[in-house]
Amino acid sequence: EGCGVQEISAFETSFAAQLKAADADVAALSSLAAGDATLQLDMCSQETEALHAFVAKAASQLPPATLRMCTSSIGEIELKLKAERERLVPKKKFAFKNRSKLGSAKAAADGGVPAVSSGTSKAGSADSISAAHSDSFSAAASACAGLRARKDEALVRDAGEDANADFALSDLERCDVTLLSSSTALWIRNLTSCVVRALPTKGAIYVTECRDCTFMLGARQIRIHTSHNCDMYIHVASHPILEHCDGFRFAPYPTLPAAF
Repeated sequence: EGCGVQEISAFETSFAAQLKAADADVAALSSLAAGDATLQLDMCSQETEALHAFVAKAASQLPPATLRMCTSSIGEIELKLKAERERLVPKKKFAFKNRSKLGSAKAAADGGVPAVSSGTSKAGSADSISAAHSDSFSAAASACAGLRARKDEALVRDAGEDANADFALSDLERCDVTLLSSSTALWIRNLTSCVVRALPTKGAIYVTECRDCTFMLGARQIRIHTSHNCDMYIHVASHPILEHCDGFRFAPYPTLPAAF
C-alpha cells in the first residue's frame, strides 16, 4: 500500500531539506581551484548517494509523480557535480596496454579496475568495428523492452519487472536513468551526458557509442566499444573489455542501499 498524505508530506519535507543542502554544497565547489577539492567532492558524492538511498527506501510506497520528481531533482544535482568534478579533476587520457602486460588481471577485476583489450588503433578500423557493433546491437536489442529516444528526463524502470529478459537503453541525451529491476543482459547504445545506475545484471552488459556519461553497473561481463569520456563504477565477474575508447575513469560499484 502507498503512504498516506501525512507520510508523503513528511517525506517531501525531509527530501527537500536534504536536496537543498546537497545543492548548496555542489554550488560551493565553483569557488574552489583545481586540486583543492578532493574532500568536498567526496562529501558531495556521499550526499547524492544518501539522497538516492533515502528515495529508494520509500520508492515502493511513493506516488509515481513524486518518485519521478525526486529522481529528476537528484539527477540535476549529479550533472552539476559531474561538471565540477571534470573541472576540478581533469580526466587523464586512457592509456591502452597489451593484454599480456596486465599482470594480475583477476585481482584487478575483483577490485573493480578493468583489464583492457586494446584492439586496433587505426581510425578506419575503428569505424568498421563501430559499424559492426551497431549492426549487432540493433539486431540483438530491437526486440527487447527498453528506454529509447529521450532527452532531459528522469527515467525509472520500476522494481518487479521481468528480470528474465534483456533490456535496452538507446539514444538518450542528458537523462538520469535508474533501473530497479535486473535483466539477463543490458544493451546500452548512443547515450550522451547521462547518468545510469542499475541493479546488477545476470549476464553481460554491452556499452557502445556513449559519451560523457556516468555508469554504475554490475554484471558477469562488461564490453565497452567506441565510447569516450565516461566514469564507470563497476563490479564484474570477468575481465571488462574496452575497444576503441578513451577518457575513461573507473571505481568500484557503489554499495546498494538495503531497499535494493
